[in-house]
Amino acid sequence: MRYAIYAIRLSVAGAVSSLPAPAAWGQAEPLTLSSVEQAIDYAQEHNPELREYSLRDEQARRKYAAIRYHWLPDIYASGSLKMNNELPVTPVPGELFGQPGQTINAQFGRTYNYQAGLSLSTTLLDVQTHFAAKAAKYVSRGATASASAFAQRLREEVALNYYTALATKELLRGQQASEREAETLIHIVESRMTQGVVDQIAVNRTRINKNAVHQDVANYLGILDQTLTNLKILLGLPPEASLILTDKVLHRDAMLVGDTLGPDLAIKVDETFAAQTRFQAMEQRSRWLPKLTVDAYLGGQQLRDDFGLSFGDGDWSGIQYITLNLNLPLFTGLGRWNEIKAAEASRAQAELAWQRRKDESRAVDKSLVRRREIYRKQVKTTRNSHDLAQANTKLALQKYEQGIIGLEQYLNAREEQRVAEAAYLNAQLNYFQIVSTYLSRESLDEVEN
Repeated sequence: MRYAIYAIRLSVAGAVSSLPAPAAWGQAEPLTLSSVEQAIDYAQEHNPELREYSLRDEQARRKYAAIRYHWLPDIYASGSLKMNNELPVTPVPGELFGQPGQTINAQFGRTYNYQAGLSLSTTLLDVQTHFAAKAAKYVSRGATASASAFAQRLREEVALNYYTALATKELLRGQQASEREAETLIHIVESRMTQGVVDQIAVNRTRINKNAVHQDVANYLGILDQTLTNLKILLGLPPEASLILTDKVLHRDAMLVGDTLGPDLAIKVDETFAAQTRFQAMEQRSRWLPKLTVDAYLGGQQLRDDFGLSFGDGDWSGIQYITLNLNLPLFTGLGRWNEIKAAEASRAQAELAWQRRKDESRAVDKSLVRRREIYRKQVKTTRNSHDLAQANTKLALQKYEQGIIGLEQYLNAREEQRVAEAAYLNAQLNYFQIVSTYLSRESLDEVEN
C-alpha cells in the first residue's frame, strides 16, 4: 500500500525572486521551497494579511500628516461680482445737498461691484489640536509597530509549520520500512500456520500490527496535510496550488539558528498605545484652554455703473483687514468632565498593560532560553532512541524469521518503536516551537511599505 506523501518530489528550488506570484499559480506549476528562509521571504512578500497591515500603516501615516501641520495658514484666492438691480433708498438731511430743513431720499452705490483678493486664516494658539496631532503621531507609530509585530509572528508561524512538515515527512519515510516489515511478518506467520506451528491468533496479531502501521501513517499524513495547508495560507497561495518542500537537512539547520533572542515586537505596540492615550488625555484636558485664531484679507474692489471691467490706475480701491478671534470655553456641559475622566482611565489602563506585557515577556524569554537547551538535548536522545528502536525491530524480525525469538518478542519491539517515534516527534515539535521564536526575532527591520 502506498500513500500520497511518498509522491512528494525532491528538487532544488530557485530564489524567491524567481518564484511566480500567487495569482499565477495553476494546478500544473507547484511552488518549490528548499529552505525555511526562502519560505519566510516568500510569505513576507505575498501574505495577504501582512499587506492589510501595511495598508493600515499607510492610512495612519497619511492621517498624521494631515493633522501634523495644523498651524499652517489656509490661503484662498477669491473674486466676486455683485449686481445691484435697484439701489436702496436712504433718507439723509437736506443740509448735505444745500436744502436745509428737508429730508432727501438718496441712493448710494453703483450698479456693479467687483471684488477680488486673498484671504488668510490661521491658528495662533490651539493646544487641543497640538495634543491631537501628538496622539495621531503615536497612532501612526502604533500601526507601524503592529505591522512589524505581525511580520515577526508570521516568521515564527512559517518556520514552525515548515519544520513540522519536514519532521513529519521524515517519520513517514521511515514508515515505508515498517510497512514492508509488517507485510513480511504476515507472510511468515501465515506460512507457519499452514505448517501447524502457529494458530489463527498469531495471524490476527500480525494483521493488527499492520493496521497499527497504517494508523500511524494516517496520523502523520493528517499532521502533514494540516501543516502544508497552514503554510499555503501563510504564503498567500490559493487552495489549488501545489507546495513542495525539498529541504532534507532539518536538524542541522534547526540546530544552527542563532543563540541571540531578539525583543518581542508586540511590546512596541503596547508602548506606542500607552503614549497615544497619554496625549489623548492631554487633549481632553486642553479643551478648557482658550483658542486664538486670525483672519486676514487683502484685496480690492471696483464700482461701476456699466458691466465693463478696467485695470487702469485708480480703477480699484483697496480693501485690507485683520480679525483676531479668541474663544474661551466657560461651560460646555457635564459630559466634558466625564470624557476627561474616561481618557485618564484609558491612559492608566494602557500603561499598566504595557508594564505587564514587558514583565511577562522577560519571564517568557528567560524560559525560552532554558527550554531551548532542554529540548535540544531531548531531540538528540529521542532521536537516538528512535534509531535504536527501529534497528531493534528490524533485527527482531530477522530473529523471528530464523526462529530464535517468538512473535511476542517481535511485537514488543515493534511497540517500543511506535512509542519512540511518538516521543521523537513530540520532542521535535517542542524544540521547533522554540527555534521558530528565535528565528523570528533575528530580523528586527520594520515592515517596508
